[in-house]
Amino acid sequence: LKGFRRGEMTVLTGPTGTGKTTFLGQLSLDFAENDVRTLWGSFEIKNTRLMHKLLQQFARAPLIAEKNQDKSKQLEAIEVL
Repeated sequence: LKGFRRGEMTVLTGPTGTGKTTFLGQLSLDFAENDVRTLWGSFEIKNTRLMHKLLQQFARAPLIAEKNQDKSKQLEAIEVL
């Protein structure tokens, strides 16, 4: 994605439910995989829910909710990032 310059701040706004968090989550993960630091927050979503959404996007699958299922593969991928 072109248009971002070092040291600039970009603000993305829009109505609730238009995909801002999903878009920024994926963009942040793509940046992180390329060693580009990002910082962002949301006034609509609590930090715990935001982290859950980001981890789920990173895993590219729903997070395992069952107690007895193996979470090691997902956790290893997160540690690498």
